[in-house]
Amino acid sequence: MACGGKFFMLPEKHTRSNCGFTLLEMGLVLFIILVLAGITIPFASGLINEERLRGSTRDLQLLALTARQLAVTENRPYQIQLAEGGFALQPYPAGEAEPLKTFPLAADVEYTIQRWGGKELRKPDSDAWIFQPTGLCEPLRFHFKRDGGWIEFTFNPLTAAAQDETNYFP
Repeated sequence: MACGGKFFMLPEKHTRSNCGFTLLEMGLVLFIILVLAGITIPFASGLINEERLRGSTRDLQLLALTARQLAVTENRPYQIQLAEGGFALQPYPAGEAEPLKTFPLAADVEYTIQRWGGKELRKPDSDAWIFQPTGLCEPLRFHFKRDGGWIEFTFNPLTAAAQDETNYFP
């Protein structure tokens, strides 16, 4: 009897070949693969949601640090225009020049801001966040959300670095 290119002898009572898999074995393997996929797909979608939110927050943090650095090195104020669709860095006042950098938000990412002394978070309405030549900026609180997950943090007025981050990802 041939199995995998090798010949061997079996007693005449046992003529069954052991070269393949049974339907039960294949079904069991498929069941295990489906269970593993069912566990990992929701986990992976949560990671994708988190990465989209973190990408938007990293863009804003980079823009804040860049605005502070430009304001100090050029000894002139810069601003970040905060709009519902994203952020734009430009010299202050806004009418002087075109934006140096813009970061649009993903369509499914929203954010709200709370100004210093403000009582609640609100949607931005073409707000300007100004960075002075001294390196100071207004301490703003941001809340980004997408598909039930959110990230919230404030910016330090001395360093323009994000701090006190809290987040939730289902």
